[in-house]
Amino acid sequence: MHKYKVIISLVFIIGGCSTTLEADKELKTKENIIISSNDKVQLVQFYKQHIKEDDSYKLKLVKVYLDLRDINSAELYTNTFDNDDYESTEYFYTMARLNYLKQNYGQTFSFLEDYKENDGDESKYYHLKGKVLAEQKKYDASISSFEKSRQKGMLDSEVMNDIGVVYIMKEDYQKAVEILYSLYVNNPADNKLRSNLILASIRSGRNDIALDALKYSYNESEARERLIKLSMKLNSKAQKKINITRKKNNLLVDNTNNNDVDSTNTVVKKNKKTTILRGKDIFNSELLMTPKNKTFRIQVLATYKLITPEYLDYLKANYGAVYSYTHELWNRYCIGEFDSLDSAKSYMSSMNIKGSFVVDYTNKKHIRL
Repeated sequence: MHKYKVIISLVFIIGGCSTTLEADKELKTKENIIISSNDKVQLVQFYKQHIKEDDSYKLKLVKVYLDLRDINSAELYTNTFDNDDYESTEYFYTMARLNYLKQNYGQTFSFLEDYKENDGDESKYYHLKGKVLAEQKKYDASISSFEKSRQKGMLDSEVMNDIGVVYIMKEDYQKAVEILYSLYVNNPADNKLRSNLILASIRSGRNDIALDALKYSYNESEARERLIKLSMKLNSKAQKKINITRKKNNLLVDNTNNNDVDSTNTVVKKNKKTTILRGKDIFNSELLMTPKNKTFRIQVLATYKLITPEYLDYLKANYGAVYSYTHELWNRYCIGEFDSLDSAKSYMSSMNIKGSFVVDYTNKKHIRL
């Protein structure tokens, strides 16, 4: 009789283990489905709903809140951590991320070192370190750290986008465009990358690249309108920065003293008040326009791709401004400005560019580069 009792008890124990394993497997499946959908908000709800069933969900929940940049919620749940969480390698990296978002960079470095000493992923270590160094304006050290993260296995596309952002922070917009555009060609759907490229392109004077990126989301007309608005907004901010700098250095002029304006500035007088304008920093609406008078130009290049910085510089150095317009998916680049067909042909004959020809530019919406 006792033997049967023992057997029955074992059956119940085995049955209980089986039920628990099935429940765990079901939760894991649901978690993986939500993760694959990249729905962070739904993932937060999932972890909060099942946090009592699986204690490891606390740390995971904090990580998702950090992905959403919800610092307050992330910090709230770090207060529920216990000894098991403190012993986790991911705890140190999570706390480093939290302090990075809070701009506590000293604490960030401290947690990062703990993360590395506890055999943390070196690619993640150098990647986050590069972000902190960039915020501290240690740009060369930041780029070096990002490169190390690539060597340790971090995705090239993610790291190079971050390096592109560092060059934007350095105000080396041309270098930023070179990096970001090469990434954009391979992945134009990346919103973050596209936004960075548009910013760098406008600041570097490459409105053709900015327009190309905007046309991924908008038609030609809408893209041009947005480019005008963005250019005015970005360059307005740049002008404010210049004025602040000048004020600090006592370079702002008033009505009685115009001698402090350097040769790169244009003084515009209006209502007896003097305003300083920097040609490069003030957006010129004529950069995107439909000319009213009869205008001819010489087309020197037509390509599905955008003109390279080197060739653009060559054209500018030898022929002045370069004008771009799009027709039937082709990016067409022209130089010169002539009021008659004969004068355009005469100038073209003196050029050494094979395949060039004269274009009637009168009714073409274009960008001046």
